[in-house]
Amino acid sequence: MSAAGLPPQASYECALALVEAVDNAIIHAHKRRENKLIDIGISVRKHCVLLEIGDNGGGFRLENIKEPIVSQITGRGIYLIKAMMDRVEYKKNVLRMEYGY
Repeated sequence: MSAAGLPPQASYECALALVEAVDNAIIHAHKRRENKLIDIGISVRKHCVLLEIGDNGGGFRLENIKEPIVSQITGRGIYLIKAMMDRVEYKKNVLRMEYGY
């Protein structure tokens, strides 16, 4: 992302959101099954990054994801994504994240 001209903070936050989203697809949507594919889309436009992660899981409702409890070891992925991204939506097994810079 830095090669596309993103500032360091934007590159870091987009990369972290991407890793969290892919981890969630592997762990939660695909239950760690290695034969499942994950689609990853990255678009960099003038002052905007669009990240899309597609999975083949059962889906979830983004609005039902609660803020994690401090003592939790896991469960912070969506919370971090929502905190860093300007727009987050999940429809038809695609997590779409937008970051403006």
